[in-house]
Amino acid sequence: ERARELLSQALQWLANARQAIHITPVAWLAELLYTIAVAQVRVQRTSDALDTLEQALGAGWHDADWLERDPEMRPLLREPRFVGFIEQVRRLPTVEIATPDLTAR
Repeated sequence: ERARELLSQALQWLANARQAIHITPVAWLAELLYTIAVAQVRVQRTSDALDTLEQALGAGWHDADWLERDPEMRPLLREPRFVGFIEQVRRLPTVEIATPDLTAR
């Protein structure tokens, strides 16, 4: 019951946070949405979790490997919609991050 209360509170906060890309210095909207989806899986709100994962994709979640291996998402592995979501994320262009060569002078 406490988990359901906390999830409800997080969803209310989410409504206010949707306008921002970064929620705090260490969290951004896609991560917040993913975390809410995990909470929804934990309280067996599968359809809501899948809806929230789709919102996370729209907000920038692009980590299919994590999604597929996250133990929190195991209950969704047999859901066709979840499998489709993973495939959709895998089709997105990869993000490459260039790091400076600190040894070069």
